[in-house]
Amino acid sequence: RQQVMMAARQEFLGIVSHELKTPVAVMRAYTELLLRRAERGQLTAEIDILRRMTDQSERMLAMIEQLLDSRRLEAGLLTLEVSHFDLGDVLRRLAHETELAAGSHTVAVDVTGRTTKEADRRRIEEVFTNLLDNAVKYSPPGGTIQVRVTPDSSPTEEKNLLVSIHDQGPGIAPADHERVFERFFQATGHLHKGRTGLGLGLFISRELVRRHGGEVWVESKPGEGSTFFVRLPIDGPATAE
Repeated sequence: RQQVMMAARQEFLGIVSHELKTPVAVMRAYTELLLRRAERGQLTAEIDILRRMTDQSERMLAMIEQLLDSRRLEAGLLTLEVSHFDLGDVLRRLAHETELAAGSHTVAVDVTGRTTKEADRRRIEEVFTNLLDNAVKYSPPGGTIQVRVTPDSSPTEEKNLLVSIHDQGPGIAPADHERVFERFFQATGHLHKGRTGLGLGLFISRELVRRHGGEVWVESKPGEGSTFFVRLPIDGPATAE
């Protein structure tokens, strides 16, 4: 019965997500058109309202895409488009974009050694965007998020890159270290500023990392912030679908 209910729920989410994506995308396009007109006319009050509408429509589209990704992962339909790129450069750019979007946080990136790797660049960016957004969401205003990238060798001597993202948030209770990666799980806390999402970001991030042959985990204590670790093989996934 549980399997049937889960299958029905996933099918429902998939249908609803597809049906929602087009009208939301159209609303965003019209809102951006109105925003450009307001900017040309220097209509300050309208510009502020339309920018807020644009931000919310982009947030809705991001949540819909998360639902679709969750469905694709479960159905085994998500494919990887592998290429070579510099992970350090990607993280520096994402850190800069996160700072601009957050406005009140600093994201410091420290890269050691060569960080060129083989992977699906778009999906890897999705992983670290989720982790950086979470770090901002749970960190107090003015906090610093520290990102480190270092070479790492696993017990089997495979060549990996290890990325850590440390925030100054409230921390995560030991009992929730694994639960935060579960689908639809949302940790409680008073510092998330009410920005509760769908509880899919970390679930999707872990699945994408696993598809690349890597692993992701968190180390945290209440009151001491959290550090998320991502270990990725330099040579990319064993099989690229």
